Amino acid sequence: MHRKPLPLPPVGMRRGNGPLKYDDDYFIESARQDVEHLASLGLVPGSRFLDFGCGPGRLAVGLIASGWSGSYLGVEVSQRHVHWAPESITSRFPDFRFVCVDAANDRYNPDGSQIPSLPSEDDSVDLVAAFSVFTHMVSDDTKAYLREFRRVIAPGGKAFITVFMADGVPDETENPPWFGDWTGRLHCVLYSTDSLKHLIATTGMTLGSVLPRRKGHKQDELLLRPAW
Repeated sequence: MHRKPLPLPPVGMRRGNGPLKYDDDYFIESARQDVEHLASLGLVPGSRFLDFGCGPGRLAVGLIASGWSGSYLGVEVSQRHVHWAPESITSRFPDFRFVCVDAANDRYNPDGSQIPSLPSEDDSVDLVAAFSVFTHMVSDDTKAYLREFRRVIAPGGKAFITVFMADGVPDETENPPWFGDWTGRLHCVLYSTDSLKHLIATTGMTLGSVLPRRKGHKQDELLLRPAW
């Protein structure tokens, strides 16, 4: 059976470097692997899924390529990404919706004005995923969005986030020179393990587990649950 090509974002919109940007097959496979990872954490057909910091829809492409069906909402601060995704993805796959939130972020949306919020009703989401979002966010904004996660996640739901976290470092450091080669505002926000755990506890969320770091991944992965 002939299958239509997947809607792939233009190279100029893709985040990352190397094959993730320039190799279509690698782009799709990396997204499929992340979908498999989320499936191991509870993403199932029919889930109500919120992709926080969705960009131009990389994870949505992986879900479509994997044959997943459910309710997908991508949330993003970049208007050009959210302009492309509905025209190219939602037009063909109407269960995949995208919303632009005009919240300020010095790296991705410096002129934003909206307070941190999510366009979802209370208790309406089964799983939130935030791949490499809190790695570019200072603690005040991290707190605000984790409180929003607490609001929108339904009973039994959870959140998956990736962070830069280490022991024996200051509570919060932007672009730490001893940790990597960073350029521009909020390229990397590194939290100390203790300060991040305390921050999470102040938002109505609980740290369920720190997942084993996957091969080739530099960020720590956390599974959070609302404190019911």
